[in-house]
Amino acid sequence: MSKSSNRKFLYFGSLGIFLYVAYLLLKPFMVAILSSGIIAYIFYPLYQKLFKVLNNQKVAAFLVSTIIILLVTIPSIFLLNSLTKEAYIIYTFGIQNLNVAELTTCDSPSLLCDVKNLFGDLETRYYLEQALDKGTSYILEFFSRLALSLPAILLDLFIILFITYYLFISSATLTEKIYEFLPFNRNHLKLISKNLNDVTYSIIYGVFIVGILEALLAILAFALIGMPSPIFWGLLIGFLAFIPLIGPAAIWVPILLYQLYFGVYWKVWVILIIGVFLSLMDTFLKPIFISGRTDINPALMLLGVLGGINLFGIIGVILGPLILSFFSVLFKIYMQEKIII
Repeated sequence: MSKSSNRKFLYFGSLGIFLYVAYLLLKPFMVAILSSGIIAYIFYPLYQKLFKVLNNQKVAAFLVSTIIILLVTIPSIFLLNSLTKEAYIIYTFGIQNLNVAELTTCDSPSLLCDVKNLFGDLETRYYLEQALDKGTSYILEFFSRLALSLPAILLDLFIILFITYYLFISSATLTEKIYEFLPFNRNHLKLISKNLNDVTYSIIYGVFIVGILEALLAILAFALIGMPSPIFWGLLIGFLAFIPLIGPAAIWVPILLYQLYFGVYWKVWVILIIGVFLSLMDTFLKPIFISGRTDINPALMLLGVLGGINLFGIIGVILGPLILSFFSVLFKIYMQEKIII
């Protein structure tokens, strides 16, 4: 083996070892690093506006980072406190209503009787009690684990803000370095950048904003009818907005059947009207934000969201579709180059 070959082997071998060691060092913080990139992308327009006004990169980046801290910590403390209390309320309320539910069957052919028979069935009641018990236990255990892992969460938050700050002030240089490093020509880089921007835009504006609107509307509706734990159910509806093909009907339809069972018809009508409106928002308002921005397949979006949540946690709602979209663009580039060749 020649000296030149030995040098190449030694170089790439050393590079591979150091890359692997670097990966092991960064692995515990990988989600925080990826989250920083997404947060920097979301708030970059605000940073640009502040920079134009203040004409100081560091001050603008610091102010935006402070805004991010407030937007994350204040709602999180409020929501965690509310959800912990409401989980217990849901359990006790559900058990009480199952205990007072009538066990008699109804023979007249009507929707109300069908619902009564469903809830009055002993086997159905058993499974509902088990679901309430396990669901509440899971929520309380989740918050207990969350409290125990608070130091790690604070460390991740510090890392996210630290990286986000430096992404703001070095965005132009970093983007140019990434373009130089990637093995693509300028046209391919523009295609990749446009696709990732479109997918991120669709998720943030087409799904996130609609999810917030749906959650707020649901919370108001459930509070209006006196539904226990309206914040919990509203947030659950908002979360389901991120999962394609499921939507808010997975929550409001069972609640409607529950109210129908007890014969509170004005509440049934309120839930039905709000539920239909939520579904219309999910069907028509979301595509208004998304249309013309991305052609990502809904099935691919669904797999990306579910797989991303499983792999990265809540931030996987955005990371999952982005990764699959990036793979899709790379496949298109490969097919184009293959045809050219």
